[in-house]
Amino acid sequence: MEIKIAVAYHKDSPRIESDVYMPLHVGKACNPELDLHMQTDAEGDNISAENYTYCELTGIYWLWKNVKADVKGLVHYRRFFGADTPAGTRLKRGFHALLLHSHTPRVKCGPEMLRAQADKFADELPKLMSEYDVVVPQPCLCRPDVATEFNTIGKEYVDLLSRSVEYLYADYAETLRSMLKSHTMYYANMSVMKTEIFDDYCTFMFSILENVKRRLISDKYLIDLGSEKMFSRKLGYLGELLTNLYILYNQQNTGLKVKTKPVYMLQ
Repeated sequence: MEIKIAVAYHKDSPRIESDVYMPLHVGKACNPELDLHMQTDAEGDNISAENYTYCELTGIYWLWKNVKADVKGLVHYRRFFGADTPAGTRLKRGFHALLLHSHTPRVKCGPEMLRAQADKFADELPKLMSEYDVVVPQPCLCRPDVATEFNTIGKEYVDLLSRSVEYLYADYAETLRSMLKSHTMYYANMSVMKTEIFDDYCTFMFSILENVKRRLISDKYLIDLGSEKMFSRKLGYLGELLTNLYILYNQQNTGLKVKTKPVYMLQ
């Protein structure tokens, strides 16, 4: 079983690399002068130049279009999946960007522990992927609900996402409405998936996000996505909603088998 997990980097940081983990410089086209001496997302079929709004999703896109493997996934340079925490271990809680997911489970650790946990997870993966289809972070708590948390980036963007889902994937619309009223979700666009599922997930997510971009222009929210900094990172956040939507819908309707794992975060 060939497994490739892209590790998204945008700056110098302790590097984790192995047969499983592939360091990937995301947003290279936005910072061509920066050389991290690793594979970049600006080669082959890519959307690297849109990293300012897609965030780590440019890495997911690059992995989708340019890498062959049986299992694919993405983690962050400072966030890795790790071994299950011992019973009774209290996970740290902390603020995420824009105050999203203010109750996010994670284990804070130093570089050595991060590497050790990343390696443990990699060792577990062949068995995990023989039993499950998808691995995602342990869910975070959203108060009072998911919609309220994400409305902090602009309710108009969440509404536009909902309309795009209804237009392109009507079968998902009811699950989305229910999800936005719920109190938990997976975060950070981190996952590991069997490749046939990863491919389907990417087709789903990027087609919807492209529709959102077109509607932003046609509905006159924005004139130029590239110059209006208010749009910065928005598609990355909306991608988190779509990642959750894809997993929840397919759990309910196609029998998708999902395993949650703790996230270890570099202090």
